[in-house]
Amino acid sequence: MIDVLRSSISAEWLKIRSVRSSYWVIALVLGVVAAAAVFAWIGVRGWDDLPPQRRARFQAPAMEQVFLPLVQLCLAILGVLAITSEYATRSITASLTVRPQRTRLALAKAIVIAGVSLTAGSVFLAGAFSAGRGIVGDRRIPPGYVTSVAEELPTLFWSGLGVGAAGLLGLAAGMILRTTASAVMAMVALLLIAPAMIRFRPGSWQEHVSSMLLPTLPERIADGSVAAVIVLVAYLAVAFGGAVLALNRRDVS
Repeated sequence: MIDVLRSSISAEWLKIRSVRSSYWVIALVLGVVAAAAVFAWIGVRGWDDLPPQRRARFQAPAMEQVFLPLVQLCLAILGVLAITSEYATRSITASLTVRPQRTRLALAKAIVIAGVSLTAGSVFLAGAFSAGRGIVGDRRIPPGYVTSVAEELPTLFWSGLGVGAAGLLGLAAGMILRTTASAVMAMVALLLIAPAMIRFRPGSWQEHVSSMLLPTLPERIADGSVAAVIVLVAYLAVAFGGAVLALNRRDVS
Protein backbone atom coordinates (compact mmCIF):
# COMPACT_ATOMS: atom_id res chain seq x y z
CA MET A 1 0.00 0.00 0.00
CA ILE A 2 2.74 2.45 1.01
CA ASP A 3 4.88 1.52 -2.00
CA VAL A 4 1.94 1.99 -4.36
CA LEU A 5 1.16 5.39 -2.84
CA ARG A 6 4.83 6.37 -3.06
CA SER A 7 4.92 5.48 -6.76
CA SER A 8 1.71 7.47 -7.31
CA ILE A 9 3.23 10.49 -5.59
CA SER A 10 6.38 10.17 -7.73
CA ALA A 11 4.25 10.05 -10.87
CA GLU A 12 2.28 13.15 -9.85
CA TRP A 13 5.48 14.99 -8.97
CA LEU A 14 6.84 14.16 -12.42
CA LYS A 15 3.66 15.48 -14.03
CA ILE A 16 3.75 18.80 -12.24
CA ARG A 17 7.44 19.28 -13.08
CA SER A 18 6.87 18.49 -16.76
CA VAL A 19 4.30 21.21 -17.55
CA ARG A 20 5.23 24.82 -18.29
CA SER A 21 2.29 26.29 -16.38
CA SER A 22 3.79 25.12 -13.07
CA TYR A 23 6.90 27.21 -13.66
CA TRP A 24 4.84 30.23 -14.68
CA VAL A 25 2.86 30.03 -11.44
CA ILE A 26 6.02 29.77 -9.33
CA ALA A 27 7.59 32.66 -11.26
CA LEU A 28 4.49 34.74 -10.55
CA VAL A 29 4.80 34.00 -6.84
CA LEU A 30 8.41 35.22 -6.91
CA GLY A 31 7.25 38.29 -8.81
CA VAL A 32 4.79 39.03 -6.01
CA VAL A 33 7.73 39.05 -3.57
CA ALA A 34 9.34 41.77 -5.69
CA ALA A 35 6.05 43.69 -5.83
CA ALA A 36 5.73 43.53 -2.04
CA ALA A 37 9.24 44.95 -1.69
CA VAL A 38 8.45 47.78 -4.13
CA PHE A 39 5.26 48.74 -2.30
CA ALA A 40 7.09 48.67 1.04
CA TRP A 41 9.72 51.01 -0.43
CA ILE A 42 7.01 53.37 -1.72
CA GLY A 43 5.42 53.41 1.74
CA VAL A 44 8.75 54.25 3.37
CA ARG A 45 9.37 57.06 0.87
CA GLY A 46 5.97 58.50 1.76
CA TRP A 47 6.65 58.17 5.49
CA ASP A 48 10.02 59.88 5.30
CA ASP A 49 8.55 62.87 3.48
CA LEU A 50 5.77 63.47 6.05
CA PRO A 51 5.94 65.91 8.98
CA PRO A 52 5.55 64.39 12.48
CA GLN A 53 1.87 65.30 12.80
CA ARG A 54 1.03 63.53 9.53
CA ARG A 55 3.02 60.46 10.49
CA ALA A 56 0.67 59.90 13.42
CA ARG A 57 -2.13 59.20 10.92
CA PHE A 58 -0.06 57.23 8.40
CA GLN A 59 -1.11 53.60 7.90
CA ALA A 60 0.96 50.87 6.22
CA PRO A 61 -0.19 47.24 6.45
CA ALA A 62 2.36 44.43 6.27
CA MET A 63 2.96 43.79 2.59
CA GLU A 64 3.11 39.99 2.97
CA GLN A 65 -0.46 40.06 4.25
CA VAL A 66 -1.63 42.49 1.56
CA PHE A 67 -0.40 40.20 -1.21
CA LEU A 68 -1.26 36.92 0.52
CA PRO A 69 -4.65 36.44 -1.24
CA LEU A 70 -2.91 36.84 -4.62
CA VAL A 71 -0.35 34.17 -3.73
CA GLN A 72 -3.15 31.92 -2.48
CA LEU A 73 -4.85 32.38 -5.85
CA CYS A 74 -1.65 31.52 -7.73
CA LEU A 75 -1.29 28.23 -5.88
CA ALA A 76 -5.02 27.54 -6.15
CA ILE A 77 -4.66 27.85 -9.93
CA LEU A 78 -1.74 25.42 -9.79
CA GLY A 79 -4.01 22.99 -7.96
CA VAL A 80 -6.72 23.47 -10.56
CA LEU A 81 -4.33 22.83 -13.46
CA ALA A 82 -2.98 19.68 -11.80
CA ILE A 83 -6.25 17.91 -12.62
CA THR A 84 -8.10 19.94 -15.27
CA SER A 85 -5.15 19.74 -17.67
CA GLU A 86 -5.55 15.96 -17.60
CA TYR A 87 -9.25 16.25 -18.39
CA ALA A 88 -8.50 18.70 -21.21
CA THR A 89 -5.93 16.40 -22.84
CA ARG A 90 -7.80 13.17 -21.96
CA SER A 91 -4.67 11.91 -20.21
CA ILE A 92 -6.85 11.30 -17.15
CA THR A 93 -7.93 8.05 -18.83
CA ALA A 94 -4.34 6.85 -18.94
CA SER A 95 -3.78 7.92 -15.34
CA LEU A 96 -6.76 5.90 -14.15
CA THR A 97 -5.77 2.93 -16.29
CA VAL A 98 -2.38 2.80 -14.58
CA ARG A 99 -3.85 3.63 -11.15
CA PRO A 100 -7.52 2.56 -11.12
CA GLN A 101 -7.90 3.40 -7.42
CA ARG A 102 -9.31 6.89 -7.85
CA THR A 103 -9.14 7.83 -4.19
CA ARG A 104 -5.46 6.95 -4.18
CA LEU A 105 -4.93 9.11 -7.26
CA ALA A 106 -6.66 12.03 -5.52
CA LEU A 107 -4.55 11.52 -2.40
CA ALA A 108 -1.30 11.45 -4.39
CA LYS A 109 -2.21 14.65 -6.20
CA ALA A 110 -3.20 16.28 -2.91
CA ILE A 111 0.13 15.42 -1.27
CA VAL A 112 2.12 16.84 -4.18
CA ILE A 113 0.03 20.02 -4.45
CA ALA A 114 0.16 20.54 -0.68
CA GLY A 115 3.95 20.18 -0.69
CA VAL A 116 4.46 22.56 -3.59
CA SER A 117 1.97 25.09 -2.21
CA LEU A 118 3.47 25.05 1.27
CA THR A 119 6.97 25.49 -0.14
CA ALA A 120 5.98 28.32 -2.49
CA GLY A 121 3.93 30.01 0.24
CA SER A 122 6.82 29.80 2.70
CA VAL A 123 9.24 31.26 0.14
CA PHE A 124 6.84 34.13 -0.55
CA LEU A 125 6.20 34.88 3.11
CA ALA A 126 9.87 34.68 4.08
CA GLY A 127 10.91 36.83 1.11
CA ALA A 128 8.17 39.46 1.43
CA PHE A 129 8.48 39.67 5.22
CA SER A 130 12.27 39.95 5.16
CA ALA A 131 12.21 42.51 2.35
CA GLY A 132 9.53 44.60 4.04
CA ARG A 133 11.24 44.59 7.43
CA GLY A 134 14.60 45.35 5.84
CA ILE A 135 13.21 48.30 3.89
CA VAL A 136 11.17 49.72 6.78
CA GLY A 137 14.07 49.29 9.20
CA ASP A 138 13.51 50.80 12.64
CA ARG A 139 10.55 52.93 11.56
CA ARG A 140 7.47 52.02 13.60
CA ILE A 141 4.73 52.39 11.00
CA PRO A 142 1.33 51.12 12.13
CA PRO A 143 -0.36 48.74 11.79
CA GLY A 144 2.00 46.42 9.92
CA TYR A 145 5.41 47.36 11.30
CA VAL A 146 5.03 47.88 15.04
CA THR A 147 5.43 44.28 16.23
CA SER A 148 8.61 42.28 16.63
CA VAL A 149 9.68 39.45 14.35
CA ALA A 150 8.95 36.91 17.11
CA GLU A 151 5.39 38.21 17.45
CA GLU A 152 4.80 37.78 13.73
CA LEU A 153 6.10 34.19 13.46
CA PRO A 154 2.76 32.48 14.32
CA THR A 155 0.95 34.54 11.70
CA LEU A 156 3.61 33.73 9.11
CA PHE A 157 3.41 30.02 9.94
CA TRP A 158 -0.36 29.85 9.63
CA SER A 159 -0.31 32.04 6.54
CA GLY A 160 1.95 29.46 4.90
CA LEU A 161 -0.53 26.74 5.79
CA GLY A 162 -3.26 28.95 4.36
CA VAL A 163 -1.45 28.97 1.01
CA GLY A 164 -1.24 25.19 1.18
CA ALA A 165 -4.96 25.02 1.89
CA ALA A 166 -5.66 27.25 -1.12
CA GLY A 167 -3.69 24.88 -3.38
CA LEU A 168 -5.71 21.92 -2.09
CA LEU A 169 -9.01 23.78 -2.55
CA GLY A 170 -7.99 24.56 -6.13
CA LEU A 171 -7.31 20.87 -6.74
CA ALA A 172 -10.68 19.95 -5.23
CA ALA A 173 -12.45 22.56 -7.37
CA GLY A 174 -10.77 21.14 -10.47
CA MET A 175 -11.88 17.60 -9.60
CA ILE A 176 -15.46 18.73 -9.07
CA LEU A 177 -15.84 21.14 -12.00
CA ARG A 178 -13.33 19.46 -14.40
CA THR A 179 -12.75 22.57 -16.51
CA THR A 180 -10.01 25.11 -15.90
CA ALA A 181 -12.12 28.22 -16.50
CA SER A 182 -14.94 27.31 -14.12
CA ALA A 183 -12.60 26.07 -11.38
CA VAL A 184 -10.39 29.16 -11.59
CA MET A 185 -13.44 31.41 -11.45
CA ALA A 186 -14.65 29.56 -8.35
CA MET A 187 -11.30 30.20 -6.66
CA VAL A 188 -11.26 33.86 -7.75
CA ALA A 189 -14.72 34.26 -6.22
CA LEU A 190 -13.62 32.60 -2.96
CA LEU A 191 -10.28 34.38 -2.54
CA LEU A 192 -10.78 37.82 -4.12
CA ILE A 193 -14.38 38.67 -4.96
CA ALA A 194 -16.05 37.50 -1.75
CA PRO A 195 -13.67 39.42 0.58
CA ALA A 196 -14.09 42.56 -1.55
CA MET A 197 -17.90 42.35 -1.57
CA ILE A 198 -18.09 41.78 2.18
CA ARG A 199 -16.59 45.23 2.77
CA PHE A 200 -19.81 46.85 1.52
CA ARG A 201 -22.01 45.06 4.07
CA PRO A 202 -23.07 46.38 7.51
CA GLY A 203 -20.33 46.38 10.16
CA SER A 204 -21.38 43.47 12.43
CA TRP A 205 -22.44 41.27 9.51
CA GLN A 206 -19.23 42.12 7.66
CA GLU A 207 -17.05 41.13 10.62
CA HIS A 208 -18.89 37.85 11.18
CA VAL A 209 -18.76 36.69 7.55
CA SER A 210 -15.25 37.96 6.76
CA SER A 211 -13.90 36.00 9.73
CA MET A 212 -14.91 32.79 7.92
CA LEU A 213 -13.26 33.62 4.59
CA LEU A 214 -10.06 31.79 3.67
CA PRO A 215 -7.75 34.86 3.41
CA THR A 216 -8.53 35.92 7.00
CA LEU A 217 -8.35 32.48 8.66
CA PRO A 218 -4.54 32.26 9.15
CA GLU A 219 -4.37 35.49 11.14
CA ARG A 220 -7.36 34.45 13.28
CA ILE A 221 -5.81 31.05 13.95
CA ALA A 222 -2.55 32.75 14.94
CA ASP A 223 -4.57 34.81 17.42
CA GLY A 224 -5.82 31.58 19.02
CA SER A 225 -9.26 31.22 17.43
CA VAL A 226 -10.45 27.61 17.66
CA ALA A 227 -13.44 28.49 15.47
CA ALA A 228 -11.08 29.53 12.66
CA VAL A 229 -9.34 26.14 12.85
CA ILE A 230 -12.72 24.40 12.59
CA VAL A 231 -13.70 26.53 9.60
CA LEU A 232 -10.42 25.77 7.80
CA VAL A 233 -10.78 22.03 8.41
CA ALA A 234 -14.39 22.25 7.24
CA TYR A 235 -13.31 23.95 4.01
CA LEU A 236 -10.89 21.14 3.23
CA ALA A 237 -13.16 18.31 4.38
CA VAL A 238 -16.19 19.47 2.41
CA ALA A 239 -14.18 20.32 -0.71
CA PHE A 240 -12.23 17.07 -0.78
CA GLY A 241 -15.20 14.98 0.23
CA GLY A 242 -17.07 16.34 -2.78
CA ALA A 243 -14.01 16.01 -5.01
CA VAL A 244 -13.37 12.34 -4.18
CA LEU A 245 -17.08 11.58 -4.51
CA ALA A 246 -17.18 13.25 -7.94
CA LEU A 247 -13.99 11.49 -9.07
CA ASN A 248 -15.32 8.09 -8.03
CA ARG A 249 -18.87 8.42 -9.32
CA ARG A 250 -18.48 10.20 -12.65
CA ASP A 251 -17.12 8.91 -15.90
CA VAL A 252 -13.85 10.50 -17.02
CA SER A 253 -15.06 11.27 -20.54
